[in-house]
Amino acid sequence: MRKLIKIAATFVILFSGVSAWGQEINQKFGKVSEFELNMKTCEIDTSADAVVLFDKGYTYFNYDEMTKDFKLNFERNLRIKILKKSGIENATFKIALYKDGTNKENLQNIKGVTYNMENGKIAKLKLEKKDIYTEEESEKIENVNFSFPGVAEGSVIELTYVIQSDFYYNFQNWQIQKKIPVVYSEYYTVIPEYFKYQLHVTGYENVKIDKVVDQKPEDFTIGDKSPNHPGSTRGHFSYNIHSLSESVKWTATKIPAFKTEAYMTSERNFMTEIVYELESIQFPNQLIHFYTDSWKKIDERLLESEHFGKQLNPTNKVKDLTNEAIGDAQTPEDKMNRIYNYLTQNYIWTKIRTKYVDENLSKVIKEKKGNSADINILLLSMLRAAGIKVVPVVLSTRENGYLNTAYPTIANFDYVVVQANINGKSILLDATEKYLPAGYLPFHCLNGKGRIVDAANGSEIEIVPAGDRNMSEFQTLTIQPNGDI
Repeated sequence: MRKLIKIAATFVILFSGVSAWGQEINQKFGKVSEFELNMKTCEIDTSADAVVLFDKGYTYFNYDEMTKDFKLNFERNLRIKILKKSGIENATFKIALYKDGTNKENLQNIKGVTYNMENGKIAKLKLEKKDIYTEEESEKIENVNFSFPGVAEGSVIELTYVIQSDFYYNFQNWQIQKKIPVVYSEYYTVIPEYFKYQLHVTGYENVKIDKVVDQKPEDFTIGDKSPNHPGSTRGHFSYNIHSLSESVKWTATKIPAFKTEAYMTSERNFMTEIVYELESIQFPNQLIHFYTDSWKKIDERLLESEHFGKQLNPTNKVKDLTNEAIGDAQTPEDKMNRIYNYLTQNYIWTKIRTKYVDENLSKVIKEKKGNSADINILLLSMLRAAGIKVVPVVLSTRENGYLNTAYPTIANFDYVVVQANINGKSILLDATEKYLPAGYLPFHCLNGKGRIVDAANGSEIEIVPAGDRNMSEFQTLTIQPNGDI
């Protein structure tokens, strides 16, 4: 009788799990089996040092009574098998959260467990608060970092969390392919009819993706405070709105690991990924609001930004700094070189890449350091104070992926450089690196295309190397009596 019960339970798991090498894996959190812990190799790639057993994501909307607005929610459930010691690095995570003023993204309900076999039994070690720490990457990005405890060769780790976001345009993309094999990947999205997104799949790997599109009725209770509203109670009333929401379920199985090749640009350019771009929003009885209507709108939004366009025109402090930097230089080219060299030799880049000034240029001048936008927009403002014609150029760095010109959105860009025009010649400048000659861009900027941000003449631009660049390094090494160098 007990045997029959065990067989029946196996069939229940079969319908709730995914097959891995003939064995069903229960995808419910905490249901890790001895089979998973005893796995020695990956059938998809026998050389793999780790394998994703399953990675499941779910994005949906809800209405928040406190903020009187919709929230974008992303839930994830991930399980990874560590096959070799070299695969332990897959137990370290960094989750980026976006913020802008009082609006932000929150990481909630995070749970993580490391599973090991000890004396023939499954031992569990939970991810604790002390294992998690946050760091400010920039004014708008906060990273949550953690590493799973007790991970060794043979371990299984499991992670689940929720990100609640105030930003409709920051819809979570879904990376199907990773640097280790993936047995099963699933992404389920439910989007109310008020939100329109453009969907496209990037990457070059021949990964078979199943897509099922359906409609799901949803009702949202919208609340407001209005003491004069008919029928309101204690100054509060609510009403229901109905949505015929679109649900999309993406699934893929047995996805090979992505192999990095020499001299390639960002790995994200080639990995299979599902991308959602916000196109428009239209709530009941309201006008439609477009987000991706034209590149001209992108230019306008950047130029109107307090952390971009409003910083371009030189202030008195910038003018004073410019006069100090150029000295007795007379020609536009000499002035450009002196300003450029002044910044590269006296200002420190904090290694943060962004297109936005952190606070303002006065702070940058005072502290003599800043992120990439702080330094390069200061460069632009100083060149403008010296009477040189300049425009900002935004681009996507190699790590951020290729610039997708088919979908106009500010999110495409993560960096800004300067284009100076002297005697009919266009020169691209980046003052973040101390030993970078004027006219050259750092390697991370060489990624295809960029965009000139200009109210009248905004346009696409090719980002190409100015020429060959070599760097030599000389070291003096002394061998100590104990053998140390």
